[in-house]
Amino acid sequence: MKINKPSDWVIMSATSHQADFAVLNPVEAELLLRKIDTAYAHEGIGTLWERMHDQLSVQSTDGWTRIDDFVNRMAFILFFEKRDDSTMIAFPNGTRLTPILSECPLFEFYVTDDAASFVVCFNHHDFLIGTGQATSWISSLSAELL
Repeated sequence: MKINKPSDWVIMSATSHQADFAVLNPVEAELLLRKIDTAYAHEGIGTLWERMHDQLSVQSTDGWTRIDDFVNRMAFILFFEKRDDSTMIAFPNGTRLTPILSECPLFEFYVTDDAASFVVCFNHHDFLIGTGQATSWISSLSAELL
């Protein structure tokens, strides 16, 4: 398997961990991304995390490992900057993301649910950024890490 995109790494790692997952079809992925943009992002150019409004963030080099604390026991969707990789990968309730991502090179990624009730991002500056229903969790995490 030729690995070119972040989703290739995630799919390979999820498969090796025998994790259940499904790749959203391109139409579903585009609709979800539009929903996220409408709810959480200012119009314009730049990455989604740069355009997100009403967001909170905390800087932590291992912040990505804390996402399991937030998505604990809920289904979630992992995605990336569209310009890098338009693939969206859905994981069912109870999936732990940390073991899957620990076998991947570092890349920016986002996590949401199918209702787009939140967005969590981990970026290349080691910031964990959350909006929507994730803001209170980021706030608590920030206080914990101080």
